[in-house]
Amino acid sequence: MAKITVQVSHNLRALADHAGSNLEELSLTGDELEVPDVSQAVLDAALITYAANQATIDASFTQVEVDAELDKARDELDTQKILKAFAEIVVEEFNILRAIEGLPDRTFAQLRTAIRNKIT
Repeated sequence: MAKITVQVSHNLRALADHAGSNLEELSLTGDELEVPDVSQAVLDAALITYAANQATIDASFTQVEVDAELDKARDELDTQKILKAFAEIVVEEFNILRAIEGLPDRTFAQLRTAIRNKIT
């Protein structure tokens, strides 16, 4: 576990990332940043290089975070596409069974409405 004194102008997550932290359990008490998953020597060295190149490191870290958010959004979109395709297949299969029983087909919109009603 390592601790350093930080300034208000520091991007704490960028600084911790620069030190090699996984950014999971950072702690800030007053002006003291605690980074539990790096050594004191590594964090001290990271602070020195961060102070010398703060703008570059902050910009690079901001881009990393933006990329991570885009990846997360893409994953969520892929999940939505998969769920929609699954629901469409289920509607088709139900309609085959409904036809056997002489019942009218259900539409995808009807399925979507039934799901919304069940959730709320």
